[in-house]
Amino acid sequence: MAFDLREGLDFGDIDLTPPEQVIQAILDQVNREPRGLVEGSLEPYDGLLEEPAPYPPLFSACDVTNKAAAAARKALGRCGDETHTFLCSVFTPACSSYRFRVLFVRYGLASWPARLYVEAGVAYSAFANVPRSSIVCRTREELEETMVSIFTSQRMLDEMQYLIRVHQSALAGEVARKAEQPSS
Repeated sequence: MAFDLREGLDFGDIDLTPPEQVIQAILDQVNREPRGLVEGSLEPYDGLLEEPAPYPPLFSACDVTNKAAAAARKALGRCGDETHTFLCSVFTPACSSYRFRVLFVRYGLASWPARLYVEAGVAYSAFANVPRSSIVCRTREELEETMVSIFTSQRMLDEMQYLIRVHQSALAGEVARKAEQPSS
């Protein structure tokens, strides 16, 4: 039986810019806009992104067999794929102990698709009150649009305003401490 795969596959060139470079370009704008009072960062991350599934309360020989079969089936897919994960957060330089985690991004060898795990309140605010905290971006353009929606959402604007107030409060406290010190 002959079949043709050409109709189902796309051989066109696409933008393969890694997602962390796309996000960093958005964060560079975030760093410029609030005059250095709020900064964004993107750092490699190696922790859990999703809660592990809980084990059932009772184990049996059947459970062990099913787990082994499930593990064997899971090993059938991609082998040797690399996973890249980054944490995106915002903070104020005046208070290093506080930062707001905005999202995680994860992608494989081909860069696309990239999966974003967005803070729930930000996701709710950014996407027309539809709670979507896990978002798949298949192209650079989708990721850019998604990041703009996230950083212009009311929840993110509120969080960045809070960081500006934290910055101002830290500076005011520093000025007050200097004023209280006796001059030499």
